[in-house]
Amino acid sequence: MNPALGTASMPSLADVREYWEGYARRVLERRNGLADPRAQIEAQNRDHAEAYGLANRLLEHHGVAGTSVLELGCGLGYDTVWLAGSGARVVAIDLSQMCLEWTRTHLSWHGLEARLQVGNAESLDFSDASFDIVTARGLLMFTPNPQAALDEAWRVLRPGGRIQAIVHHRHSWYVWLAALGHSRLIDPVDDPRPNRLYSRGDVRALFRRFMDVTITPDRLPTIPSRRPGLGPSLYNALVVPLARRVPRRLASSVGFYLIVEARKPN
Repeated sequence: MNPALGTASMPSLADVREYWEGYARRVLERRNGLADPRAQIEAQNRDHAEAYGLANRLLEHHGVAGTSVLELGCGLGYDTVWLAGSGARVVAIDLSQMCLEWTRTHLSWHGLEARLQVGNAESLDFSDASFDIVTARGLLMFTPNPQAALDEAWRVLRPGGRIQAIVHHRHSWYVWLAALGHSRLIDPVDDPRPNRLYSRGDVRALFRRFMDVTITPDRLPTIPSRRPGLGPSLYNALVVPLARRVPRRLASSVGFYLIVEARKPN
């Protein structure tokens, strides 16, 4: 088994920032070697939109246009582009300055705007009750203290405001096969620390201050074949094609994502 899989170690924020700066740098190096890096980025943006399609639809159900949205951990900016393109007034933060530069580039290509700033989700530089929606689609797995981040999200949400988060599902085919194949979950070079996995019970405990908490499992991704071990190859050859033949609801129940939606009481 992969001993680092799902680790919940407690690195410093500086360590977390250093990892994501390195991640963004590796993305830059790969794209600089492409004949048409913008076309590649746009293709990845479409792949990202497909992977997060259900999460987008769930958020749209409650209305995004005209709302003030705080995005915690914007990464390379794919969700920032979608939120701004959906008519939201977006403030996006990340520990990594390089990630923010990528986000700014993606926004400019689409003719969109958002307020971007370096920020720590565990100690937000915003007033109480500042936002209608908070999103944390790639944060609670990787921040040293996820409860502190959720407490801050609670604080800056207006009464009745909504939060949507995505966490990695402990009981998913992706995790089981990655464990058997000694494969990494996130990046072929090095997985981040921490790299938490969540059960539904973990999610309910984490979101205990919120009301109307719903947990929707989703996504059976393909493990890239370049990752080592027999598990990824078997997964790609057998599990992924099989998943496409069974009802989506059944396949999604052991998917890699748990989409969490909740509301702050009025």
